Amino acid sequence: MDATIGDPLLAASVERAFEKQPLPEFWEQATARAMIVSVVLSVVFGFVTLQIQMSTGVVPGLNMPISVLSFIFLKWFVSLLRTCGLPGSEPFTRQENLLVLTTVTTVGNLALTGGFALYIVAMTSTVAKSLGETNPDPRDIVDNFPTGQWMLFLLLIGLMSVLTSVPLNQVFITVALILTDGIYNFITLLIAAFLDFRQKQQETDTVVGNYLRKHPSLNYDDRRRIEVFLENKIPASLPVAAYAVCAIICGIVIPHIFHQVNFLHVVAMYIIVPVVALTNTYATGLTDWNIAYTYAKFTIFVVAAWVAKPGAIIVALVACGLVVSALHISSQMTQDVKTGYMTLTSQRALIMMQTFGIIIGSVLTPCIFRAFQRSDKVHVPIGAPDSDYPCPYAMLYRAMAVIGTGGVKELPDHCLTFCYVAAGFAVAVNTLSVVSQRKGWKIQMYIPSVTVLALPFFIGSAVAIDMCIGSAVIFLWMKMNSQSAAILSSAVAAGLICGEGLFALPSALFTLFSVEAPMCMKFIHSGKQVDLADSFIRNMSTPAKP
Repeated sequence: MDATIGDPLLAASVERAFEKQPLPEFWEQATARAMIVSVVLSVVFGFVTLQIQMSTGVVPGLNMPISVLSFIFLKWFVSLLRTCGLPGSEPFTRQENLLVLTTVTTVGNLALTGGFALYIVAMTSTVAKSLGETNPDPRDIVDNFPTGQWMLFLLLIGLMSVLTSVPLNQVFITVALILTDGIYNFITLLIAAFLDFRQKQQETDTVVGNYLRKHPSLNYDDRRRIEVFLENKIPASLPVAAYAVCAIICGIVIPHIFHQVNFLHVVAMYIIVPVVALTNTYATGLTDWNIAYTYAKFTIFVVAAWVAKPGAIIVALVACGLVVSALHISSQMTQDVKTGYMTLTSQRALIMMQTFGIIIGSVLTPCIFRAFQRSDKVHVPIGAPDSDYPCPYAMLYRAMAVIGTGGVKELPDHCLTFCYVAAGFAVAVNTLSVVSQRKGWKIQMYIPSVTVLALPFFIGSAVAIDMCIGSAVIFLWMKMNSQSAAILSSAVAAGLICGEGLFALPSALFTLFSVEAPMCMKFIHSGKQVDLADSFIRNMSTPAKP
C-alpha cells in the first residue's frame, strides 16, 4: 500500500518489530560498555563545548552529533570486543544508545552551565576591571577558586538539576509572560493532579489498566510504551525527599565555598527553582527553545537587588549558577525521558546515567578549564579582552549584577508597568482558553499560547519568521492531502532537524580552529558611506602571491 494514504493508526508499528525480543533488564540497559563509551565521548564534547563557549560565547546544539557519534562509537567498540573475543560483544540495544546520548549530553550541559565562561569568570577581578571597576570591593571578587571546591559545587548543582527534572525591558517582559503562563499552568496541573489522585483512590484497577481502559483507540505502539513507562516510573516521594535533603546539604556546603552566601539565600533558590523549572520545561516542550539563560539574567538582577550590600554581586552570580544549571539540565532531561518513553528505556536507568553524567562532568570540566588556563597567553588571564578565551558573556553577567545592586530604580522607565500588564494579559488569555475548552467554543482553536507569543520578544523576529513559514507549509499540505501530511510531516521535520543538527559539528570545528569565511559582504546606504567604502578599498594593499 502507498505510504501516503490510509489511516495513520494502521501505519507500520515500531514496537511490533521488537515484540519477540524480551525487554532488557536494568543492567542490560545501563551496561559497562555504555559507560565506557560515555566517558570517552564526554571528554571529547566537554573539551569542544567549553572551548567554543569561552572563545565565542555561543555554542551550537550538539545533540545530533553526539547521537551519531555515540551510535558509531558503540558499534565500533562492540566490533572490537568481538574481534578480541572479550565478553560484551553482543549487539548493542537502542536503550544503550539512548543512555550514552543522555550521559554525554548531561556532561555537555554541565560544562555549559557550570560557569566556566559565565558567572564564575564574572566573579574575577579581571572581568571587574574590564567593566571599569577601578577599585572593586574585595567582597565582590573571587579570584582563586580551588579545583576541589569547584568540583563539589558542580556536583551539588548538578544533582539539584537531576532532582528538579523528575536587552532589559525585553528580558523582563519575556519572563513576565512566560513565568505567568507557566505558573498558571502549574496551578492548573496541581489541581488536576489532586482531583486525579482522589479519583484513583476510589478505583480498584491498576494505573496502567485504568489508563488503557479510558483510551481504547490507542495503537499498539502507544499502548506498549505507556504500559512500560507507567510500570517502571519512580515513586514521587523519592525525588521529593532527595530534593529536600539536597537543599539542606547545599545550604550548609555552598556558604562554606562562597562566604558571601548564607543558608537563607540557598534555601530561597531551592524553593523557587521547582516552579521556575516547570515553567521553563513547559516553554521548552511547546517551542523546543530553552530559555534558562533568560531566567538566569532575571535571577541575577533580582538577587542583587535583594541583597544590596557588599558581596551582593557574588551572591547574585551564585544564585544564577543554581538557577541556570537546574533549568537548563532539567529541561534537557525531560526530553531524554520522552525519548526513553519512545524506546522503552527504563526511567531508573535514565536517572542513573544522568547522575553518572553529573559525576563525570563535575570532575572532568574543571580539569579541562585548568588545562585551558595553562595553555593561554602568558600573564593574560582567562576573561581578559586580549585572552585567547575572553569569555564575552562573563562581562554581561557581572554588569547585570552591578546594575541589580542599585535596585528597581536602575530599570528602564515603565519596565515594571510593562511587566504587570504582560502578566495580566497572560492570566486573561489562559483563563479565556480554559473557559472556551470547557464550554466547547470554536474560538479555542484560535487562542494563542502566551509562551510562544513571548519568545519573539527575546529571540527576535528571525525564528518567528521561520516558524511562520513552516506553519504555512504544513497548513497548505493539510489542505491538499491531510492523510499524507499526518503520516509524513514528522519525517520531513525530522530530516530538517537532523540536517541542521549534523551541520553543528563542522560548524563547531570551524569555530574551534578559528576558520573564517574567505570573503564577506555588506550592503550599505548610498551617498557618503559609499565614497568612504570606495576610498578604503582603493587604499587596501594587494596581498603578495606565495
